[in-house]
Amino acid sequence: NILMEKPEVLLIDTTNLYSAIIYRGVEHKILKSGKFLFLTTDINMGEIVKVIKRNLNWSDEKIRELITNVPVTTIPNSVYSSKLAEANDLIGKRDPKDVPLVALALSIENSKAAFYDPNHI
Repeated sequence: NILMEKPEVLLIDTTNLYSAIIYRGVEHKILKSGKFLFLTTDINMGEIVKVIKRNLNWSDEKIRELITNVPVTTIPNSVYSSKLAEANDLIGKRDPKDVPLVALALSIENSKAAFYDPNHI
C-alpha cells in the first residue's frame, strides 16, 4: 500500500480564484496541480459568477460549465454561519468581503488551512 499524503487545505478568495480560472498564469498552474485542496464559500463562488458575467459578458451556461470544472470545493453558508460574528470582529473593519472566508477558516476543526497567496507557494 502506498500512503497518500493529505493535500494542504487552502482557502481561496474571489480575486485569486478569478485569476486562477480566467488567466493561464501561475495561479492557474497551482490550482490545477492537484497538490492542494482548495475551499471557498458559496458567497465567494457567487461573486465569481457575477464578476465573470460583468467582466467577460459570458452566458450563464458557459460560466456554469467553467465553474463545474474548477477544482475548488464550495462550502455552504450553513457550515460557517455560526462563526460569522467572530470573523467580523477579527477582520470586518479592514476587509468585510473576506468575513465569510475567515468564518470558514474558523469553522474547520483542527485545521491548518491557509489563505491562498500565489506569491508564497
